[in-house]
Amino acid sequence: MKQLADMVTAEIIDHQANQKYKPLSKPSFKLDEVLNKNPFKEDGKSFEGLLKLITREIYKETSLPSNPRFLGYIPGPSNFISNLADYIISSFNSFSGSQLVGKGPAKVERQTINWLLDSIGLPKSGGGLFLSGGSMANMSAMETARRNFHSDNWRKFKVYGATQTHASVKKGLRVLGFEPYQYEPIDHDENFAIDLAKLEKQIKKDLNDGFIPFVIVGNAGTTNTGAVDNIKKLRKIANEYKMWLHIDGAYGAAIVLTEEGKQLLSGIEEVDSITIDPHKWWFQPYEAGCLLVRNKEHLLNAFHIEAEYLKETYDDSEQLNYYNQGIQLTRNFKALKLWLSLQFFGVSEFRRAIQLGMDLARRVEENLHDQDGWTIVTPARLAIINFRPKLKKNDSQQEDKLTRAMINRFLQDGQYIITSTELLGRPVIRLCIINPELTRKEIDQLCLYIKNVRDELISDKDYLNLN
Repeated sequence: MKQLADMVTAEIIDHQANQKYKPLSKPSFKLDEVLNKNPFKEDGKSFEGLLKLITREIYKETSLPSNPRFLGYIPGPSNFISNLADYIISSFNSFSGSQLVGKGPAKVERQTINWLLDSIGLPKSGGGLFLSGGSMANMSAMETARRNFHSDNWRKFKVYGATQTHASVKKGLRVLGFEPYQYEPIDHDENFAIDLAKLEKQIKKDLNDGFIPFVIVGNAGTTNTGAVDNIKKLRKIANEYKMWLHIDGAYGAAIVLTEEGKQLLSGIEEVDSITIDPHKWWFQPYEAGCLLVRNKEHLLNAFHIEAEYLKETYDDSEQLNYYNQGIQLTRNFKALKLWLSLQFFGVSEFRRAIQLGMDLARRVEENLHDQDGWTIVTPARLAIINFRPKLKKNDSQQEDKLTRAMINRFLQDGQYIITSTELLGRPVIRLCIINPELTRKEIDQLCLYIKNVRDELISDKDYLNLN
């Protein structure tokens, strides 16, 4: 065992130390050929050969979100201490669904949840649990709200969220049996946050039409732009219409550790539930999501279940049976990853790393202003910035064509993972800069690279057909 473990450890250390300098994946069709040459057989194979297959071929075809040059979507910059925690979790293979056989993991999870509750500002009566990610947390929040609402006529319920709200909310509602008409997308304002006046207008209309306003889904950092809704005003509206307020903070809630973030998230301590993804801006490896609620009894009301084969677990005076607080019965020790890295690094190191991401995004914005020839579509917010090239003739069609061509070039080059989104019906280049291994010098190099790609494509009249 030691020999095999040492081989794996050596590969992991090499990856951690050198991934920053390795090229990112480029599109290829070789992996299918390699896998077809390695079918499952009656007899086993050499572990050393299989390890080489994994590290040299399978991961070669993978653009890892932990790479500092992965700037698309929402990166997943994990840390080595949490990677070691994951190794421990898999090796000890503990069951953390109930206190009877997993009291140690359950108590660590409770300690970590309590720290998160305190960081957000939720009361001691609050609770929560670790889940696979934001999709499961958002869906679990909707079910928790449904089981604790003042009406059980849920076919009349309406859920409201901004047009920028994450698609997982709608997917979760669909899985729970809600019809498409029960989710009401509300237009965003000029800052891409939910338009409060339009929200209240829609709620009043639905009341007149016989519907029951149920949940407001607010955002603490949207995926597209990093926009933050006015949580205090959402709370006021929710109170007026006796609604549940859920905040999707899967990406952005981490900024609550910073002074700047506390101001941006003012009112977050008043929510009924909030989604947090430690595997995003809390620097944990996949999977690590989390749902926090204002009242831990709400989770028990939603998910408590009994079965004849679970009778020995019924004594739960300490409320450590997490199978009664979420969908899963069998669940691993996800909390250990965040617990161990917080213990090792200290909270201040997390705070520094989160603030760095916001500062580096602002540095990108400064570079773009200095270069000219760019339109900043949304300024640097929560480490996200959106922009597009600006042509002298102000031809929107040609600018959009150039934007798409730039994205294609980025992905073909493989130097960075840079992706796009659409805002106000037009494509934009979007960067999400949350990896704490990035430096200011590297950000300047990134901006120069982006400028060079733009200039090369503009000069290539045949490639772009720009006039």
